[in-house]
Amino acid sequence: MNTTPRAQSVLDAFHAELLIGVVDLKTTVDELQASLPEAKAELSAAADRVVAAGTKACSDFEAMGHGLMAAVRKEVSDERQASLAASHANASATKRLLEDFAKFFWLLTGLNIFGTLILVAVLVVLLLKH
Repeated sequence: MNTTPRAQSVLDAFHAELLIGVVDLKTTVDELQASLPEAKAELSAAADRVVAAGTKACSDFEAMGHGLMAAVRKEVSDERQASLAASHANASATKRLLEDFAKFFWLLTGLNIFGTLILVAVLVVLLLKH
């Protein structure tokens, strides 16, 4: 191939620029390859921090759930104790009222029987007189 000296110098300049571009590209690739382990380490550390934060958040959430459950159980227990105390108080008051009623009931029953006996005696006396 016959080339003129001017074409040869343009071609040499183009090759020189191309060679400089290739060298720059090689330098960039080498720098990227050198920075890959550091980037990988940073990503791994960030991933570990995310996992640790997620684990802590789950643990905190679980602890809050246990605390809430304990509080609800205590509240339910307190309500049951209050309800039981109120039931015992109502039962005691009802028992006292029934005991008082039983006293008067037996008194009224006795008076009723006594009154019935007197009425029967009066009726028997009246029937015997006639």
